[in-house]
Amino acid sequence: MTDRKIYIKHFIILTISLVLFFFGFLSDRISFYSLRQYTLSKRFQEDLYAKEFQLVDLLDQWEEKIESFKEEDYFAALLEESVNSVSDEGLLLLVYRNDSLKFWSDNSLPAGLIYEEWLFKDPAVFLGNGWFLKREKTFGDTKVVGLLLIKTAYSYENKFLKNEFNPDFWLPSATRIFRNPDSRFPVYNSLGDYLFSLDF
Repeated sequence: MTDRKIYIKHFIILTISLVLFFFGFLSDRISFYSLRQYTLSKRFQEDLYAKEFQLVDLLDQWEEKIESFKEEDYFAALLEESVNSVSDEGLLLLVYRNDSLKFWSDNSLPAGLIYEEWLFKDPAVFLGNGWFLKREKTFGDTKVVGLLLIKTAYSYENKFLKNEFNPDFWLPSATRIFRNPDSRFPVYNSLGDYLFSLDF
């Protein structure tokens, strides 16, 4: 009888130990996953600020250059600027004069020939095939729209078209972008405006 009590006692201790080990292991996995999501989100936010400041600097530089151009030389003069380096950084520039498109730095985005305010009203916009952070500069009758590629979002994928984040952001391509400011991982621009949320 005493052996049986000892056996039951050891069995209960072993069962409790296994249950505690299982919950400890599970909570470690869950908290590690949450910590990873938080870390990715925080790093993305910091990288986004850095790229946004780069875009603002670029808009300031182009304002000075554009004001010195004559309208007939517009396209040729802008084309001579460092457009390739702009594209390499995931930045796109659209130059509108009197609301008519005069220049675009990249063919990857189907830009409208006429400036449409509703299209660019939000600080983050979904245009054609991707999500972009938008900054805009107006001087005189000229508007320069600067776009920073966040993630491409094609309706179908193949070996050439892939739904991926800008390589500067280091986010898994499976991360989803959606709009809900009350979500777990909201993203803001440097002015504090809500852009979108991330879902890992």
